[in-house]
Amino acid sequence: MNHWKQRITIVAMFVVPMVIYFWMKSVKPHILKLQVMGEKFVDEQTQDTVYHSVPDFIFTDQEGQKLTQQYFDSGATIVNFFFSTCKDVCPKMNGNVLNLYEKYLNTKGLHFLSHTVDPETDSVAVLSKYANNLRALSYKWKFVTGNKSDIYNIAMKGYLLPTGYDSSVAIDSVKFFHSQQLLLIDNHHRIRGIYDGLLSYDIKRLDDELKVLMYEILHEKDK
Repeated sequence: MNHWKQRITIVAMFVVPMVIYFWMKSVKPHILKLQVMGEKFVDEQTQDTVYHSVPDFIFTDQEGQKLTQQYFDSGATIVNFFFSTCKDVCPKMNGNVLNLYEKYLNTKGLHFLSHTVDPETDSVAVLSKYANNLRALSYKWKFVTGNKSDIYNIAMKGYLLPTGYDSSVAIDSVKFFHSQQLLLIDNHHRIRGIYDGLLSYDIKRLDDELKVLMYEILHEKDK
């Protein structure tokens, strides 16, 4: 009797996970779909829903090369804002980003984009050193600088992040803002998720939802 129980237990250990896996594989795309964040409207001519998207930009990466939005057209991007001299929030946040970077280093169609919010300090040379300390490959993880007003405008109006400064005050007179948010952006430059870069729960949620988005992008290309 015990022998049969052991055999049934062993079979169940192998069969049940396989059944669950194939069930999830068949229904997951229909159950899980990430929302598109930001305002939306209906195009009067096409009657299609048009979603908020991050506008194009021109920044400079850690190698001194100009970088535009088109670099990220092929897949998903994890985005954040930081500054190199930060001693508390940024190291922990970018440490969590680094864990994701290392996990998905060889995954095609995924990039990482980190903007400095202190361009006066974070020159190309500083960003290059910062990236090298993280052993970040430039084709995979971009660290960018640029005009301060351009960075702040894209943070507020593109990525819809609260900067916490008085909008009546000129941006150039503000030192910098702090943001510990990570953003998940799709291949159409739309915001698909916002996460707290310091919370392990949110990092896990980002990891899970990244898989959903990558699945969506992959099957969109198959259509």
